[in-house]
Amino acid sequence: MLRKASLLLTLFLLAGCTAESMKDFNVFGYSLGSRARPNVKTVRVPIFRNTTFFRDMEYDLTQAVIKRIEDTTPYKCVNGSADAELVGVIKAGTSHVLLQNELNEARNRDFTLVVEVSFVDSRTGQDYFLPVTMQPAVNTGPVPMPTPQTDILSPPAPVPTHNLRPMIFSKTAPYAQELGQSFATAKQRVIDELAISIVNAMECPW
Repeated sequence: MLRKASLLLTLFLLAGCTAESMKDFNVFGYSLGSRARPNVKTVRVPIFRNTTFFRDMEYDLTQAVIKRIEDTTPYKCVNGSADAELVGVIKAGTSHVLLQNELNEARNRDFTLVVEVSFVDSRTGQDYFLPVTMQPAVNTGPVPMPTPQTDILSPPAPVPTHNLRPMIFSKTAPYAQELGQSFATAKQRVIDELAISIVNAMECPW
């Protein structure tokens, strides 16, 4: 009875909370609101590099990631200077035969895509995918004022990538032509699932 009463009270309290008021609502240290990084408002997502033989995969994955960011996070994707940058490389793409018929024709196949992604602060070079204990020291000194002749007119400096430790994402989808499935449907499923995982990883850890 006490457990039911506590559950009803919790539901009542949550029902009275708006989405805005739940931003900073915490229960035992766990936030019920958005876990977006408060110091990041804009994100630049360059077209992912593709090191596989699957053509145009980089464009489809980049578009899926951008759409997922715009639809499910407060971040705004921009083409120019941004607070952070999401850099990705498609490292591997494979397709295997899972099952053959008596004529040695493929009945079931699968498609796998492996991607390396880094989420970096464009201002400090901080790698957001690294644990806090492994982050380099951030310079908290005064920010130098730009000079009219150089800093304002020149393009933003590229984000350093030599010290990054990318996070690896891998997704696999099976498909069978007998069921009306194809490589195209498997590819789209893999891309959609990769986009979800990548964008979820951009959130602050619990």
